[in-house]
Amino acid sequence: MVYRTLSCFAEGLSEYLSRVFSLRDDMVLLSAPENRSGTAPNKLLVTLVNVERETAGGITFVHRSSGERLTKSSPPWQINLYVLVTAFFAEKQYGEGLRILSESLNYIQNHSVMNVPPSNDTLTIEPVNLSFTELSNLWSICGGAYQPSILCKIRLLELSADELRSTSIPITEKQTGV
Repeated sequence: MVYRTLSCFAEGLSEYLSRVFSLRDDMVLLSAPENRSGTAPNKLLVTLVNVERETAGGITFVHRSSGERLTKSSPPWQINLYVLVTAFFAEKQYGEGLRILSESLNYIQNHSVMNVPPSNDTLTIEPVNLSFTELSNLWSICGGAYQPSILCKIRLLELSADELRSTSIPITEKQTGV
């Protein structure tokens, strides 16, 4: 589900940028922002930097009744994905990278609600504010020098294993042992 969500986001962003800039190649890659080869790919990179469990909805077991049985299962997890969108361009194409990053911000603002097929789960995406210290730490963790980027939070992706924890028969009337 995480891969499907990030792929859907990257594909939508790539299609948008291809239309705006009349590009033939995909402009967006799902990739870490490392530069091991020494050359910039001249692309927009989408990188998962954190997965966070949303606890605002509570963490309780799910109880269901079906006929004569009660079932107990683990609650679904609601998670948030922190995604770094980076304009990774060669030094000579820095301005072009900023133009592409600017248009990607436009896309994110105009597509702040997205549906992920085939389940059509509705997710929201929003920018996350970072201090200079947090930004420096993030780029240190990513193993590279700072590149123009924005950190976004994709909210409330629901993961459910639907694993049954227990089954029991409900008490429907008072039973006494005589």
